[in-house]
Amino acid sequence: MKNALVLVPLVVCAVLLARTSSRGVDPDEWEHLHAACYVAQGQTPYRDFFEHHGPALYYLLQPLGRWVGSDLPFLAWSRMLMWLFAVGTLVLVGRLTHRVAGPTAALVAPALLCATTVFFWKSIEIRPDVPAMFFLTAAACLLVRVVERPRRAAWLFASGVLLGLAGLFTQKALIVAAAMMVAWGVRRRPAGRRGAMALELLVLILGMAMPWLMVLGWFGHVGGAAAFWESVIARLWRWPVRENPWTALRPTLTADLPLWFFAATAVVAMVWGWFGGRRSNSPAREFLATAVALCFLGGLAAHAAYLQYYLLWFPLAAVLAGDQLVRWADGPMDRTVARAILGTTAVLIVVETALAVHAFHGGPRGALPHWFARAGGAGFQISMVVMLALAIAVVVGCRRGRRAAAMFCAVALGFGYAGLRDADAVCWSNHEQRAAIAMVNRLVAPDETVLDGFTGLGVFRRHAYYYWWLNRYSLALMTPDQRERNLLDCLKNTPPKVVCFDENLATLPDPVLQWIRAHYEPVTPPIYLRKTPTRSSSH
Repeated sequence: MKNALVLVPLVVCAVLLARTSSRGVDPDEWEHLHAACYVAQGQTPYRDFFEHHGPALYYLLQPLGRWVGSDLPFLAWSRMLMWLFAVGTLVLVGRLTHRVAGPTAALVAPALLCATTVFFWKSIEIRPDVPAMFFLTAAACLLVRVVERPRRAAWLFASGVLLGLAGLFTQKALIVAAAMMVAWGVRRRPAGRRGAMALELLVLILGMAMPWLMVLGWFGHVGGAAAFWESVIARLWRWPVRENPWTALRPTLTADLPLWFFAATAVVAMVWGWFGGRRSNSPAREFLATAVALCFLGGLAAHAAYLQYYLLWFPLAAVLAGDQLVRWADGPMDRTVARAILGTTAVLIVVETALAVHAFHGGPRGALPHWFARAGGAGFQISMVVMLALAIAVVVGCRRGRRAAAMFCAVALGFGYAGLRDADAVCWSNHEQRAAIAMVNRLVAPDETVLDGFTGLGVFRRHAYYYWWLNRYSLALMTPDQRERNLLDCLKNTPPKVVCFDENLATLPDPVLQWIRAHYEPVTPPIYLRKTPTRSSSH
């Protein structure tokens, strides 16, 4: 069983590494890659081009961009860097779980994290959440030490620095950082001196503030401090867009059910103990449970908690879930336990089969479009055979009195739909995306510009407007003049060679749309090429 647990992260990491260059690309990745290209060319974010994420990712990728250049190899190398952060996070999860729950749970927790769709889909994508996940997990490792052994000012300060660094990658990390700080305060053991907690809190806050003050000072040196503050903090505070949290929560709840279940039971057990007047004898476990609960609540309160938000704190949830699973799996198999395992397995068979049927019934427009295109109806048959094999393994484990083996097989069955979603990610190819980008690169010289909505096809060419990616989120941050008059003046003064026209550009004001339609014609939608003077006059 231990060999199988070790094998899960190894196989997942190998598959992710193999697909770094060829897996389909999320539009967010093109955004971050293009911003990194701008920084590699010497431009300053917020001052020279629009961005609302923290600057850390773009400066992290800057040396890589200068080395490989602004072209498609930059995608593969950047994803490999994200892969390294993901592997590092798995190592930290193992070490943290070993400290909190012992060696067996230290094998279970990374395997649970790897099995989630959140980790499998998002951990190699070029997005600030991946390194932020690593730094938040590293901060949690240090805070656990502080919780167990107070008066460790150096560890507390280092934890604050790591939390501050994570926030410089993505502001969503500050929600997780706040949850961890509250959890530390709730479960901090008395240091035996009045005012000690206030001093420790000051040390933690100073550590968090240091990276931000250094970055703010640097932007002040290059003349971009005001733009940095306005773009990263002020505008997002006023951001009118608010997403339904259920939109991102539903996919991970259905696919990553075992991790949610075991982490939730650990949190419930902690809260039940509090109301019963019994505190846990493990301050580290209480710290993690409190932090995970607050992270979940923070996601419900946030303006927009997308799927990658869960990536930030799922490592902590995996530690809790691994500990809880090992606790339940430890012990002899009796009739009551066997009935509970078999009953749960029966429920999981119904739920996972229903999810699979619904996914495959959708065909190319369902939840598994890429795997359906590769395997068709055979994909459903393969998934049913695997689930049947796992169910049989649970029954055999119960009959032979192997409690741990039966429970782990039931957990694997609970990740059945996650396996389908992960297989869909493996089948997703970026061949068409790369071909379209190559076409834009041929049509647009390096010194020419493009106007893009949110297709990402102009990722390796200069953009015509300060707001270089235009979708409902950036448009919501722009004033009416910026959406119409300023944009139209920019297009007339320096017309781009190509317009990548998508549903986002279609929402621009009518004067802008009329000018684009009068001066551009489709080559291969969504790519529109500027008309030559002769063709323009003939129209």
